[in-house]
Amino acid sequence: MVRSFLPFTPLMKDINTKLRHNRFALQRFSPEGKTTLRRELLQVAGFDFRHFTHHYRS
Repeated sequence: MVRSFLPFTPLMKDINTKLRHNRFALQRFSPEGKTTLRRELLQVAGFDFRHFTHHYRS
């Protein structure tokens, strides 16, 4: 049986684009992924705080 996947909807594309942009902003300021970044710095970079996949609280 072959699995058929639904095509991307415009909403899914929009969310994926925002997540990709957020990921690139984080990689730019923290290439090793081990840095605490200030909210203001991420806002200037265009990080969208409504769309993220993980949250780490220290």
